[in-house]
Amino acid sequence: MRVSRLCDRGTKEITMLPYIAALTLFWGGATIALFRKRTDFLLLCVVFVAFVLLAGTRYETGFDWPVYELALSEAPTLVDLFNGAVLQDTVRLMEPLFLLLLSTLKSFDADIQTLFFVVALFNGAVLIRFFQYTRTNIAVGLAIYFSWAYLVVQMAVIRQSLAVSFLMLAIMAFDRRRLARAALWLAMGTFIQYSLLLFLPIFFTAIWRRLLAWRYWIVGGLTLVLLSGISMFWMLQAIAGLIPNAFIAGKLAGYAALAPSPGFSVTAAAYFVMHTAIFLFLSRTYDPSSRIETVLIGSMMMMVIAQALIPEWPLLWNRLHYFVIVAQIVMLARRWHTLPQVRMRVEYLAVYGLSLAVFAKLILWPGMEPYLPYQSYLEQAWTGYAGDGRQRAEDYYLHFNEALRMERIESGSLVPEEGSTRQLFASPDLAR
Repeated sequence: MRVSRLCDRGTKEITMLPYIAALTLFWGGATIALFRKRTDFLLLCVVFVAFVLLAGTRYETGFDWPVYELALSEAPTLVDLFNGAVLQDTVRLMEPLFLLLLSTLKSFDADIQTLFFVVALFNGAVLIRFFQYTRTNIAVGLAIYFSWAYLVVQMAVIRQSLAVSFLMLAIMAFDRRRLARAALWLAMGTFIQYSLLLFLPIFFTAIWRRLLAWRYWIVGGLTLVLLSGISMFWMLQAIAGLIPNAFIAGKLAGYAALAPSPGFSVTAAAYFVMHTAIFLFLSRTYDPSSRIETVLIGSMMMMVIAQALIPEWPLLWNRLHYFVIVAQIVMLARRWHTLPQVRMRVEYLAVYGLSLAVFAKLILWPGMEPYLPYQSYLEQAWTGYAGDGRQRAEDYYLHFNEALRMERIESGSLVPEEGSTRQLFASPDLAR
């Protein structure tokens, strides 16, 4: 019996079955690779195909697809683009290199499913290459990544996921001292998602080495700042007003509008404690002479700084976290290279348990409605059954905008008039 039909009967456990099956596959592969001390070619093929297919063949599943479906339909062809076609608002708000990607797909009459597959294929290949380069056990790395970040990064924020992949390419080139190539990769990622500029500081390794030498004192000071309730969030509006580029200034203003009202948050404090603990734990085996380790540990420290100074701006944490989780995985793997087998396996079991808890919390979150049930384009093409993904996406965005409206009322800020369904679909993801 098809999963979608069972979902219609209200069997919630069945709606999660594809995700649970993928989780089992990744962690089963990780355990095999851990005991073999490597990821052999067959296992590599299996986990890579799973990585690509789950995100690449999703059909009307996830947070982002209505936005990109609309953007692709309104994108000009390459000929029209280079002839100066007037851009619709949906694509005009997107970065130039991503617009070029949409126009290329539009020129070949490709649909949104092609975009999903191309992005998943590229992201999967780059992530595996990054794990190979950093001597991270690929199967173990993918299992941790799937539990902590995959559903959000690979199935919700297309431009940001592509930008993070280009960031990883830039870091590998930077580590090999190929600075021109690193700058090229970084520029390409930036013109897919401007928020990649947030990561520019991590390449100043000399500064990070000095800061990391004082990390315990700095973390102590940041903790006091967080507990005091002092925030630098107000600077966002000031910076937005000073930036001459209207597009980037508008992005910053949009982030400020979507952020919660300033104030101490128990949730923000909990995330700060978690990321601080991980940062300090992994920094114990940090090698200051390694350029790439300095970049990775520096990104973690930057995350901690951001959470302490602007605790009410989770949009920024999320952007940093999309890469920081990869940095944490790599540094954990490098740490395991230095440990006795028994201790390494004990830590592996601890990471496994924590990862399952994180995955369960995410998949059981009420906001995951657009993910449940998982719908595959392969099934839709075979059976013709479209499912209810579009309705679930509409419901999610309605709830998103209503929650945002109530939040603005409570904070005393002005409430914009309710927009059309078109605006409703576009606003959450375009703000990302």
